[in-house]
Amino acid sequence: SLFARQSIHSAITRALAAANLPADSWTVLLRFPYSGQTIYGESLSAMVGLSVVSMMKGDHLIAGRALTGTITERGHIGAVGGLQLKILAAYHNHFQRVLVPSEYDVRDGDWRTPFLMHVSPVSTIDEAYFGLTGHHLVNLP
Repeated sequence: SLFARQSIHSAITRALAAANLPADSWTVLLRFPYSGQTIYGESLSAMVGLSVVSMMKGDHLIAGRALTGTITERGHIGAVGGLQLKILAAYHNHFQRVLVPSEYDVRDGDWRTPFLMHVSPVSTIDEAYFGLTGHHLVNLP
């Protein structure tokens, strides 16, 4: 959807800025495994943005980890709805850890974490990047 594309573009731009990387020298092509399915919403935008940064920096994503959320203008991981369904989807796809926004949509209420699944709240882009790669977003001298 147009909304999803705009959210992904914003997340990539904001993640690159937070990592002090140029935002004018990239092209991203996303392919989804299910043809004919439209992606709505902004829930995957932070994951895409930080994945682009990890490729540019040469940091590998840790297998079995996923992130849901947006990247806000202030560099935080923004809330998204439907956390319980996203956690269950990650579990059914054999992810061991899901990083979620520390502030969540109150309409989601409480959720149950599946057995052996780790759910880690993150607030900032750096916390999310560290959770996905084991590296900080910006290397300090």
